[in-house]
Amino acid sequence: MVAGDVYRPAAIDQLKVLGEKIQVTVYSEDGVKDPVKIAQNAIKEAKLKGFNTVIIDTAGRLSIDEEVWSMNGRYGIDYPAEKYREYLDEAHIRLRNKLVKLIQDNKQVVVDSSFWQRSERDEFKQLVEKSGGKWRLIYLKAP
Repeated sequence: MVAGDVYRPAAIDQLKVLGEKIQVTVYSEDGVKDPVKIAQNAIKEAKLKGFNTVIIDTAGRLSIDEEVWSMNGRYGIDYPAEKYREYLDEAHIRLRNKLVKLIQDNKQVVVDSSFWQRSERDEFKQLVEKSGGKWRLIYLKAP
């Protein structure tokens, strides 16, 4: 298994604990912030050791991260990690503006998000309604 989630501090340690528990080797690179480089190096290492399967654990980023990447580059590589919160907030504003524009243009929009907090759900509901749209919350229970 490859520890490729460089965004969440505990992710690498959690994967190492899991790997130890199930007796699977975990490849990681301390201090490296480029998940693509980590994955490439891990695959080379796996081939050298004769492994025929490589499982890469990534951050599973969302569209908000795509927005940050498109404007600022890669976390910890093209900009300092300390700027992530600032860039994330700016990306939220841009995505909300895009959402409003789509609604005002009478486009159907699906917002795929984990609205864990009622306040966040209510905020999006108000944004959609103020923009002239209708909203529907759909709960999908995962097994």
